[in-house]
This record gives sequence, structure tokens and C-alpha cells, in this order.
Amino acid sequence: MVWKQLFSGAINEDPLEHLQEFEELCSSLVISGMRKETLWRKLFPFSLIRTVEQWYTLTIGSMNGDWEEL
Repeated sequence: MVWKQLFSGAINEDPLEHLQEFEELCSSLVISGMRKETLWRKLFPFSLIRTVEQWYTLTIGSMNGDWEEL
């Protein structure tokens, strides 16, 4: 479901639109005992491809797991 609309960062792609579509797709997903924000953070990387995926992995990887502050 998350792979429905992959984002590569191409000039013709709108990052805001991608985030809105991702949120819409994920809004129906629920895992008992897991906050929706946590679920979305786990799924979001799967909606990215190419250099955007690499950038995200490097950026988030450098945060040392301090997700609760976001």
C-alpha cells in the first residue's frame, strides 16, 4: 500500500503532495499498542526511492534514535 506512490525527488514531484498522500494511505492502518506516528515513521522510508531514500536513511541514521523529540 505504501508503494502505491513512491517519491524520488524528481523535479516534477511535489514533496508536500507525497506527504499528504502517504498520510491518507496510512490513516487507515492501526497496530494495537503502537502510536500512529511510530507506525508512519516505520513505513515512510518504503515510500522513497533513489537518492531521496539514501538522503533520508543518512539523515535519520545520524539522529541516534531521538525520535521522541520530533
